[in-house]
Amino acid sequence: APGRTDLIIIATLNTKEKSVKLTSLMRDMLVRIPDHQENRINAVYEIGGLDLLYKTIALNFNIKINGCVLVGFENFEKIIDKMGGLDITLTASEAKYLNNTNYISKKQYRNVVEGKQHMNGNQVLGYTRIRKRAAITGNNNDFGRTDRHRIVLDAIFEKYKSKSKLELLSIMFSMLPLLETDITDKNFEYLLDAFIETGADNIEQLRIPANGAFRENVKVRGLDVLIPDLN
Repeated sequence: APGRTDLIIIATLNTKEKSVKLTSLMRDMLVRIPDHQENRINAVYEIGGLDLLYKTIALNFNIKINGCVLVGFENFEKIIDKMGGLDITLTASEAKYLNNTNYISKKQYRNVVEGKQHMNGNQVLGYTRIRKRAAITGNNNDFGRTDRHRIVLDAIFEKYKSKSKLELLSIMFSMLPLLETDITDKNFEYLLDAFIETGADNIEQLRIPANGAFRENVKVRGLDVLIPDLN
C-alpha cells in the first residue's frame, strides 16, 4: 500500500560463504535521499516508491538491491496461516502486553502465554508490531521490534529448511499471489537454487546501524532520528 514502510529487511544469499543473512534497516535512520531532503529511511518509499528506495540504499550503504518483495499486514496474516502458523517463544511481559492491547486485532486470539507456543497469523502479526516491551533478545523499542521481525523469518526458515526443491517451489508459487514483487518467476527459481546451494542450516541476524555505530534521540527538523556512523 502507499505510505511509509513499517520494516525493511535485506536478505543476502552468499553461495561462496554458504550463508544466508537477514539485515534490518532501522526505520528511524536519517539517510541522504537522491534529489530530496534528508529524511528517515521509512519515508523513502512514500516519497518515491521502490526506485527511490533502491537508489537511497545504494547511496548510503553502497549495496545494490537485486529485487524485493512487498507484503502488507493483511496478506502477512494470510501467509502465516497458509503455513499452518509458527512456533514463537514469548516473554511473560510480551504475552501480557499482547493479551491486553489491540496488537492482536481479533479478541478471540488474545490468549497467548509465556514460553514457546504455536501462533496463528493474527497473533504473529501482533507480536511483530510490539515496540513498548523488550524482546526475548533483551532489546527494547524499535531495536526489539526489528529483532522480532527476524525471529519470525527465522521461524519460517526452521520450518522449511529441510524441504526438497520441489516442495519449496510449490510453497513459493502458492505464496506469490499474496505478494507484490519485481522479481520474475525465473529469477525466483534462481534464488531458490542459490539458497539450496548455500546448504545453510541457520540464518545470520544483522542490523544497520550496528551497536556502537550510531547516535540516537537526535532531533532533525523536529524528527527524532538515528544518525548512523556510515564509516
